[in-house]
Amino acid sequence: MTGDLPFGVIQAPAFVRKDSRGTFEEILNVGRWESLICGSMDKGAAMGHHYHAHTVVFFYLLEGSSHIITVDVPSNHRNEFTIRAGQGFLFRPSEARVITHLEPVRFLMMKSHRFDPKAPDLIEYRVT
Repeated sequence: MTGDLPFGVIQAPAFVRKDSRGTFEEILNVGRWESLICGSMDKGAAMGHHYHAHTVVFFYLLEGSSHIITVDVPSNHRNEFTIRAGQGFLFRPSEARVITHLEPVRFLMMKSHRFDPKAPDLIEYRVT
């Protein structure tokens, strides 16, 4: 699944249509997804400090802004990004992350593999 994906910050929807009825945004038009999560978090809350061996994760902000730090585990290469509502981030497997919310947020998250308690795909990794 990873060959055709634009990993990193997703700056804007792939397609937007506006008409008299409202707005339709195709946020991401690549990949295969097994899990869709919707959530909200408070300012200062952090999520992550892990990576996945096989799972691709797409994180999208509906409201708010977040600061993301990633570490490519094999190379130890570190990056930082800030995203705001209407933007997202596509995490590759083996990319550890911490997402710190700069204000209250509402988000969507999609995963290429659903959680399987018999075969967990989450590896703890402290990102600093």
